[in-house]
Amino acid sequence: MNEEKSSTFSIASLNTLGIPFLSPYPVDRYIALCQAFERLRVDIINLQEVHTYNLFHLLKKNLPSYPYVAYERALPGPQGGLVTLSRHPLEKVQFTPFTYPKQMKHALLYASRLIHKKGTLIAKIRGEPLLLCNTHLIPNRQGNWSRENKLYQAHEKQLEELSNLIAQAAHKENYVVVSGDFNIPKSSDLYTHFLDISHAKDIFAADDTPTFHAEFLPSGKKAQRIDYIFLYPEEATNSIHSSSLLFQNKVTLRNGKTAYLSDHIGLMAEFELFPGSLDLAQRFAARSPPASSPNSYPHVTNGGEKQDERPQEAFAKRASLSRWFANPEDHHGSVPDSHPGVPLPSKTYPPSW
Repeated sequence: MNEEKSSTFSIASLNTLGIPFLSPYPVDRYIALCQAFERLRVDIINLQEVHTYNLFHLLKKNLPSYPYVAYERALPGPQGGLVTLSRHPLEKVQFTPFTYPKQMKHALLYASRLIHKKGTLIAKIRGEPLLLCNTHLIPNRQGNWSRENKLYQAHEKQLEELSNLIAQAAHKENYVVVSGDFNIPKSSDLYTHFLDISHAKDIFAADDTPTFHAEFLPSGKKAQRIDYIFLYPEEATNSIHSSSLLFQNKVTLRNGKTAYLSDHIGLMAEFELFPGSLDLAQRFAARSPPASSPNSYPHVTNGGEKQDERPQEAFAKRASLSRWFANPEDHHGSVPDSHPGVPLPSKTYPPSW
């Protein structure tokens, strides 16, 4: 992309309710979701809670318009349940887990953490100054986001980790679009805190529509907007063309059942980038990151290196754990039970974004 030319991208984001043994009609819902996404024809799809490879393969089989798939391999499915699908070639994929609170050392919660590790998946569109962040923060099933709640500090810490990750990934003159299930409502102090420390633009800032279907909540609980699409930087180097909600109504599945496609409502947005007016080098020279302890973000900062060395060294360190798929013919070879004999994708890429 040259500096004189703008680029327009569209993105959709959805928590897919792909939890093993707890999701109603997962195969039929996923097939219907794929059909809907094929009709939408957005550029990028960020999905959360794709927790099994059965569901993952359903996506690949039924989304032929999205041959480029980013995820990190884990068991029993993609790491963190995060999968990004694209019409454009992707590169430099990295999954970074969030820090968990001490109370999650409880045996059952700790086992859940190991299986469904929350974090952020980053991929870059090849040849474009755009990074894609797909994220899922820990849930707060009590529906209480006050400072007195025991999970408040955990959410606050994860938001700070995500903000630092955005800053470090974007320092090489990249735009960043961040979407996913944040599990915090717009009305909470946590939402305001994230806007303050990340300097990101909430594409749906004027919309207070809940993104969770109320019938999936316990009686008496109120549905909130907990899913977001943020664009970084927030200044006028980008333009939001449109934004809309997806999958608000029940549909008839192929098994004859009527159901929502997920417990969440999806988000879709189209935006235009103007890279000629982007000066991130000056922005980051003046920006002070949120205060945190040296080991609060172990997969990006180690606490001992200089600030300007952290992104390069951290990304290089995690390169051996990442999977990236730059060609349609390559991305089949990195998951269990996929085509034998297909070479694994390369694990090597430049040590910085």
